[in-house]
Amino acid sequence: MRAERITAARLRLLEFATTHTLDELLEKTIDEAEELSGSPIGFYHFVDDDQENLTLENWSTRTKTEFCKAEGKWSHYPIADAGVWVDCVRARRPVVHNNYAALAHRKGLPAGHANVIRELVVPVLRGDKILAILGVGNKAADYDQADVEAVPLLADLAWDVAERKLAEKALRESDRLLKETQAITGFGGWQYDAATKRITWTDEVYHIYGVGRDYDPSDLDRAIGYYAPECAPLIEQAFRQAVEQGEPYDMEVEFIRGGGQRIWVRTSGRPVVENGKVVRITGNIGDVTERKAVELAREQYRRFFRLSTDAMCIADPFGCFKEVNPAFLAVTGYSEEELTAKPFLNFVLEEDRERTANEMALQVSQRTSLNFENRYVCKDGRTILLSWDAYFDSTDGVTYAIARDITETRRAQDAVGRLAAIVESSNDAVFMISPNLSILSWNVAAERLYGWSAEEAVGRILRDRIDVPPDLSERQREILQRAFAGIATEVTTRSGSAGTGDGLTSRSPSSQSATGPAWSWRWEASTATSVDGNGQRLRCSRARAVSASCLTTWWRDLAFTRSSPATRGTWLISASSISTRPTNVSPA
Repeated sequence: MRAERITAARLRLLEFATTHTLDELLEKTIDEAEELSGSPIGFYHFVDDDQENLTLENWSTRTKTEFCKAEGKWSHYPIADAGVWVDCVRARRPVVHNNYAALAHRKGLPAGHANVIRELVVPVLRGDKILAILGVGNKAADYDQADVEAVPLLADLAWDVAERKLAEKALRESDRLLKETQAITGFGGWQYDAATKRITWTDEVYHIYGVGRDYDPSDLDRAIGYYAPECAPLIEQAFRQAVEQGEPYDMEVEFIRGGGQRIWVRTSGRPVVENGKVVRITGNIGDVTERKAVELAREQYRRFFRLSTDAMCIADPFGCFKEVNPAFLAVTGYSEEELTAKPFLNFVLEEDRERTANEMALQVSQRTSLNFENRYVCKDGRTILLSWDAYFDSTDGVTYAIARDITETRRAQDAVGRLAAIVESSNDAVFMISPNLSILSWNVAAERLYGWSAEEAVGRILRDRIDVPPDLSERQREILQRAFAGIATEVTTRSGSAGTGDGLTSRSPSSQSATGPAWSWRWEASTATSVDGNGQRLRCSRARAVSASCLTTWWRDLAFTRSSPATRGTWLISASSISTRPTNVSPA
């Protein structure tokens, strides 16, 4: 009769397990053990793999509803702290306490716990480990040998079912984790069975291919056909070598998804060999398009960094160069090892170090972008002026900067400034013209000499403000063309007092007699060519011109001077005049 009851209880538990959770199964198992032993209370604990800790998994239905109000489900605590009911763990067999109150080593019960009169506690053993504990208590009579034999049968059955459910739960969790991981990483798994030639895919592989679950992955030729035409033969060869020779592969190739989208994938295969024969190949495939794009962008940046004619550098948070490009090496004369070996302030001219450090501190604390100038000392001892555009990345404390050597430009600008000051204060008329003979500047002396203000002259064509005698206009044009071509030009005159030279006269509105057709010249001219300190050839002409009315003579100094690099393509022309009153000069 007892055996039939045990068998019936086990069948009910097996049937119950198919439609209920592990937690519900454990509660049902304790209920069946109570029914079988005539006990009103019961519990089920899991023992950790370390055999030192355990977890309360559940109580029976009656225990929770009628007797015990203590909190503690799923509580985890050391076996050493537990009460006398863990004697079964120490003894490694079922233990009966039919007089709980008389036990000298009992530790008492927590608040809200059911009162214990007697108890039967049985361990679930597998090999040399205790995996669980089932206990029942407060039977009306003492627990006997029949109880000791019956209750473990239910405890063992519960563990067998629990173990299967735990494995199923772990498998579900693993499958969920696998799917989530594949979705995050873009990688899916596949397996090839060499005996059946069947291929299985995970969900992510179907997604990568862009096909539905009705697609047959075992059609190998069709599957390889999704790779880009130039890559498919490589994949086919790698897979064949894996199957025939057991060689693994790992490749990154282009792939065309079902919808026509072209992507980059990384695919690998690892053969499993048993008894010298490949039995299966396990592999994965993943979408690496974004990573390839990043790598391409990084390589483009690296190429730009290396090939740029601007000096570029990257500085770390500690004030040292991390990287410098070849242009930076060319500008400073140092090697990359020398520049990265010590703080970059060591290369700054000592007078500029404090200002540079302050600028860097300002960049870190107040703004990410910075533009400033400082002086560097080159390896050969030269001092150069660098103009910096820098960006501070607060995420990693790195500074990216571009430097331009403006030493010569600044010298030219200073020279132009000095020249401008000299020109403006000169008593000689000085003006600047472009290759199309447009007036670019016009100093105060030119205003006085020619009668046109700077506002009236600048921007106008030279011939609109200065007359060239008709018989000399072609010769004057030739001289200017040669001057703009950088060719030193000698102005020659016919011998004698009536020579013909080059003349520039004003079309001043206040000197109408200078604009009429009756205007003629008598020239006495001389020319000299010299070379200045920079090796620039200069040409100066000195000419004396006499007006047709024989009233006034101008001594005119004409100078064509190549301008600085900052105004390349222009020439400065200066003229000075002195009036005299000749007593015996006749018109030409």
